[in-house]
Amino acid sequence: MAGLLYVCPAGRYGASTAMSDNQCSGACSIPGFYCPTGSTSPVKHVCGGDNVFCPGGTKGDAALGVSAVDGTVAPISVQAGFYTVDYEYSQCPPGKWRADSSVWVCELIVN
Repeated sequence: MAGLLYVCPAGRYGASTAMSDNQCSGACSIPGFYCPTGSTSPVKHVCGGDNVFCPGGTKGDAALGVSAVDGTVAPISVQAGFYTVDYEYSQCPPGKWRADSSVWVCELIVN
């Protein structure tokens, strides 16, 4: 009896063959990566940059021109007062500020 082949949905990945449901191997929940439809690894597609952060579960990378399929988890713009490095989204430390997307580091506040 021949089976049907299905592609893993966006936000999930399939790391092996002959999986039996659409849950595949699991959810793509690692920050800094995204999983479009048909992904085979949770870390295959790097996502984000100095001005964009991709939380775990991101289904597309707006910076690369790939939008989230259902809009539930999408890349977010790094807001003033925050920064992103090594796939982490953090607030600037006390006494420092990131004013806008033209500056990628938190700078000392000068009065």
